[in-house]
Amino acid sequence: MNRRTVGFCAKVVRPITVAVVLGWASFSPSPASAQLSGLIVTVTSPADGSTVGGTIQVSASVGPLGVLVQRVQFQLDGTDLGAADTTAPYSVPWDTKTATNASHTLRAAAQNALGLWFWSDPVTVTVFNDKTPPTVAISSPSPGATVTGTISVTASASDNVGVVGVQFKLDGAPLGGEDTAAPYSVTWNSASATPGTHTLSAAARDAAANVGNSAPVSVTVPDTTPPTATLTSPASGATVTGTISVTATASDN
Repeated sequence: MNRRTVGFCAKVVRPITVAVVLGWASFSPSPASAQLSGLIVTVTSPADGSTVGGTIQVSASVGPLGVLVQRVQFQLDGTDLGAADTTAPYSVPWDTKTATNASHTLRAAAQNALGLWFWSDPVTVTVFNDKTPPTVAISSPSPGATVTGTISVTASASDNVGVVGVQFKLDGAPLGGEDTAAPYSVTWNSASATPGTHTLSAAARDAAANVGNSAPVSVTVPDTTPPTATLTSPASGATVTGTISVTATASDN
């Protein structure tokens, strides 16, 4: 009698526990997709491709509406720009004078309720801040000149962008008002100055508040006032005999 051995193979199913851990992003975000069923972040100002200068507001919008936003962090060339903004509308001031006159990249990242960050597309802007002062020179009167009466003090000025105004000075104090149109000049009544040496100069400014100063020009105001003399003795109409003493008083400015 043939015996057959029948083998049985049993499968043992063991439960496997899978732990899903939600990671919270650190304060300084790392780039992530801005469109994967999360927040949509857009830099709204400045415009892409624009030229900026001075202090501006960098702003961003976050959508969709009604989604909880923890905060928005702006970045300049990959480095945090100011502190994160936790309240809409989201913005940060940027003093562009702290950046070089060149192309720079702005981005914004928004953090949602789970701590995940979502990035805007980059916005490229060109920074231009005029840091070059105007040049200015006194053209009249000439150095060492002697001046009398009322004269015209003139200057020439130029700038890489444009001269806004020229302020003339006498001995360091403003002489008249600022002249805002070329040719630049001011009228000076030199008789109002004390006799002697005086210094004329001019300061030119541009729209970026850069100021250029001229070399000083020294001029001489002569003494044109004669002394005064008064005969004090003898008196007018007096009859005199013999040797007398004639006296007078005199004064000068």
